[in-house]
Amino acid sequence: MKMILNRTLRTVAWTMLCVYLANAQGPVFSMAMDLGPSFIKPEKAKVEGVGDVAWLLRIGGSATFADLFRVTGGLGVWFLRDAAEFSQSTSGGEKTSATGGLNLYIQGGFVPSIDLGGDPNDRTFEKITFGLGAGLNSINATRHIPDCIDCREDDLNLSSGFYVQPSIFLVLSGGTGIGLSYDKYLSGSDFKDEFLLSLTVTFTEE
Repeated sequence: MKMILNRTLRTVAWTMLCVYLANAQGPVFSMAMDLGPSFIKPEKAKVEGVGDVAWLLRIGGSATFADLFRVTGGLGVWFLRDAAEFSQSTSGGEKTSATGGLNLYIQGGFVPSIDLGGDPNDRTFEKITFGLGAGLNSINATRHIPDCIDCREDDLNLSSGFYVQPSIFLVLSGGTGIGLSYDKYLSGSDFKDEFLLSLTVTFTEE
């Protein structure tokens, strides 16, 4: 009986959500630029010869459905401190290695909002959004000689992986906004967590 009741409640909840989404307006599209520190597990950072704080800069696009559910994806770059640098002679002289990497990510989650009653004719805050979601981050990092084609390049064995993300955003009446998110990586990742400051621009008004 308990199992039947749980299944019935889940079915009703999903049906209500589908009906709500079906009757809602089309998706709202936006772009965001994120910047913030990512914290690598110290023991892994030591093995790979990098600092335990990496900076992540990325740009992504989002689609928000029914002002409730948002899907985001994009790309960016990781900046890492090289703690095991090497030098190499090049046609441009002696150069020292640097570390960095590329980032791809995708995430989704619920983003309910509270209307703040902002005036569309003024640059006042229109709403505040609270998010709770999850995502997948990738990192492809190397230690290399910058601006050199045939120089030594070492792959770094770093993995980021899945994370959960609470967030908060303030949206101006004109569609731009500012937000702060916290990513907590799950087990199996070489990263612990990260904080990201976001600037957003909305292209399609609801």
